[in-house]
Amino acid sequence: MQLHLDFSVGGRAELERHKDRAVSLGAAVLLDRSHDQDEALYVLADPAGHPFCLLTTA
Repeated sequence: MQLHLDFSVGGRAELERHKDRAVSLGAAVLLDRSHDQDEALYVLADPAGHPFCLLTTA
């Protein structure tokens, strides 16, 4: 079994900053919905392939 984690951030600038940090640490972007007006998000995978989401709260 795997646990799927969602991390919420305060806005689009924070979303981009955290995505860039995750990628610099070895994460891969699986899905880019950063331009979605209702719920901007990225689905990423850690270096072992476990998915997690970064999404905006506002």
